[in-house]
Amino acid sequence: MKSLTVTPFIRDSFENYQKSACGITLDIGRQRINQKELLSLIDFVKEKKMIESFNEMRKGKIVNASEHRSALHTSLRDPSPDAPSCRRSSPDTGSFLQVC
Repeated sequence: MKSLTVTPFIRDSFENYQKSACGITLDIGRQRINQKELLSLIDFVKEKKMIESFNEMRKGKIVNASEHRSALHTSLRDPSPDAPSCRRSSPDTGSFLQVC
């Protein structure tokens, strides 16, 4: 019979597994990932500039060049009047309700 190696919870090998901001706490302590894997994941996010891409998407910039339009689904969750709208980003696609 093959033996299984279970990766421990991250809280067992990494001291700083919680982050809090704006009244929200992110707790990744129950993820089965070790410190080396977590740091590799963070490096990957930085290398691919994922945070910058996310911010560009939220601003209404074109992030998926194959569709030649903004990804506006985040605007549906953004109560800010500065959130990109379908009309401003894609005037040729019809009304706000038809697109979103």
